[in-house]
Amino acid sequence: MTENIIVLNDLKDSKGITLLKDEKSIFCIVKSQIGIDEANELIQLIKKEPNKDIITQTISSIKYNKLIKLNNQQTSYEINVMKPQNIQEINKYKKQQYELFLETPELYQQYTLPYISTIPSSTLQWINDYSNDITKPLLKGDGFFLVPDVKWNMKDMNLFYGICFSKDPSILSIRSLRQCHLPLLKRMRFEVLKYINSITGLKEEEIVIYCHYHPSFWHFHVHFTSINFPTLARNNSIGKAILLDTIIQNIELDDLYYSKASIMISIGTAHQLYDKFNQTK
Repeated sequence: MTENIIVLNDLKDSKGITLLKDEKSIFCIVKSQIGIDEANELIQLIKKEPNKDIITQTISSIKYNKLIKLNNQQTSYEINVMKPQNIQEINKYKKQQYELFLETPELYQQYTLPYISTIPSSTLQWINDYSNDITKPLLKGDGFFLVPDVKWNMKDMNLFYGICFSKDPSILSIRSLRQCHLPLLKRMRFEVLKYINSITGLKEEEIVIYCHYHPSFWHFHVHFTSINFPTLARNNSIGKAILLDTIIQNIELDDLYYSKASIMISIGTAHQLYDKFNQTK
């Protein structure tokens, strides 16, 4: 049986591959030197026994650990299966070129904010499920909750990667932050670091705390990533990551800092905003 499987990206730095199956499911498979034939065999295993070997599951993704035997050797694979809600979620996983643009407050109002309003609310349903306890988070605090990032296997504690979401959906990104949000940001920082240390033994100096701008999800969140995480550098290039301590300091200096600041952003050529920002050059 022939299936429509497209290679979105060959992740050589993280030893994996990202595939799109029938334009409905994204498979992120991690293992050294993985090929399309191996990936297809893993997809067939999951189709045959979709409820077996699950590591974690949310409303939007399922993470598996599968074993297959090739050349008399058993190999373990980590597979994250996601259900994209729109073309932009598929484009995010495509191999593409990135360019830097300076997003002024005017360009944010003219292009970025209208784009955010077009994103279906269903793409954030999995976040709401954590907030409403339909899916259990790692940690709940006053105004926030912590969830595991899909890139973390939840077994190697030295490679911890969690995302801390605000419970307030009106905070879209760092652009929305004001001095009234400082207690929340400081609470997130203190309580999540304490939690990470309690389950992993990692110290504050071993955790990188940052926000992405532009973020993958326009519901404010903070990344807490072990400094040992293998793709930390690739995921946090210039024009993407801003340290939480820097964000706090800037807001303490000026309540409207992020509503007035021009921010350097990185946009992929497959992103819906690319053409709009490219025409401003």
